[in-house]
Amino acid sequence: MYPDEDPSGQAWAKHKPSYGWLIFIAVCFVAAIVAGIIYLNRHNEALDRVVATAGRLTLENDKGEDLKRVDRRGLPDVWYRVTLEEVPRDTQLSLTCEWVAPDGRVVHTNRYQTNTIDKDIWPTHAHHRLSSESPTGTWTVRLLLKGRELHSKTFEVRDGPP
Repeated sequence: MYPDEDPSGQAWAKHKPSYGWLIFIAVCFVAAIVAGIIYLNRHNEALDRVVATAGRLTLENDKGEDLKRVDRRGLPDVWYRVTLEEVPRDTQLSLTCEWVAPDGRVVHTNRYQTNTIDKDIWPTHAHHRLSSESPTGTWTVRLLLKGRELHSKTFEVRDGPP
């Protein structure tokens, strides 16, 4: 028998490793995951409440109008201005704006992130410059948040004065 050996096994009991710190780390890890899930659920619920209350089409120089028809010959830069409400404060929204031609093709997509929101009502905008090749007919512009349509508007693109 070696001097370190103890046939009763009590020497091993004295040197049994402590797993307390491992349990502490595991509990902290699980708590962090749960906190993250709760945060993401609340954030997603806040995004689900965002609504668009108004939307209009203008040219670059906003004169308060809401365009119904646009002459593509002037190669206009058409702006889609939307007012959002129920926006979560101290966050930024990742928005998508799709410009859909009369044949249903998305001919232009704006993807952007708002500034940090600090008001209850938040104006946002996107724009698209029409070309002489832009098809005439009824277009649709759509503002999306995480794939959910917040607002859409139709307008006529013509080859002549509106």
